Amino acid sequence: MKAIYATLLFGILSSHVACKKRDNGNYSKVHSEAGISRPKFSSIHKDLVNLQKQYSSRVNLITFGQSAGGKPLLAMKLSMKENQGSPTKKAIVITEAIHGNEYLNITDQLATEFARKSGEMSPIRTFLQGGGIIYMVPVYNPDGFMNGVRENANGVDLNRDFGLPSTDTKSVTQPETKAFLALLNGERHKEGFSLELFMEYHCCIGGLIHPWTHADKSPSRGEMKVLREIGEISKKTFGYPYGNAWDIVSYNASGTSIDFIQESFMRRAFSFEGKYAEEDKNIRKHAAMYDEIIPLL
Repeated sequence: MKAIYATLLFGILSSHVACKKRDNGNYSKVHSEAGISRPKFSSIHKDLVNLQKQYSSRVNLITFGQSAGGKPLLAMKLSMKENQGSPTKKAIVITEAIHGNEYLNITDQLATEFARKSGEMSPIRTFLQGGGIIYMVPVYNPDGFMNGVRENANGVDLNRDFGLPSTDTKSVTQPETKAFLALLNGERHKEGFSLELFMEYHCCIGGLIHPWTHADKSPSRGEMKVLREIGEISKKTFGYPYGNAWDIVSYNASGTSIDFIQESFMRRAFSFEGKYAEEDKNIRKHAAMYDEIIPLL
């Protein structure tokens, strides 16, 4: 019995170490801490380029800066170019892998799914025809993604690099954060949109987190009403709970993207906590969730 126990313990520890270590470019055989295989970053880049070629009238690939380690920061912009003069525009922003080892293979799949749906009768197409724009960043932190670690090449947790204007918190120190906010501000100035939904994908609890993630503030009654609408849709679709950071992950954090976005831009900001080793298989559910959310925006 002791020998069996020792063997099992060794296997568990070995698996944990293998999960933690850097992959040294051997992406096809190494899993992230999300338990989901990571492709090469260059492969994701290539797929986005091909998506732009395939849907050239609606997809625009934007390189909006460089990471701390010199990798390109990539965003897909989905819009109906003939509606660029629309007087009222709404925007959706979806990001993933701000923690490099929490890649879920959701946002890159959604990019393809949304591009396809933009050409057929769907809530996506209706949203775009009304002047809507969708921005998607499949790999927010390419340095961490490529190395299988949480932080960027400077060793900084990018989801603690956002502050709050109302508290004058020191923040926005990293090139990724600066570039992302420059993208949002530049596109908002150019397009004149209101940012109606921000969704950031994480791993691995299974739940939907709404602001506020720090302990000193709660949503107003008006904010909570619109946050609850999205939370109920997510709960119905996945069966996952929704709530603030303490409700879902049992800790509070300062400097998160959703708090910054909630205060600076709009009323609906969320972190979606996917399930370990299985969330990539739920792509149809994620697409269906957005089909229900978008008509509310």
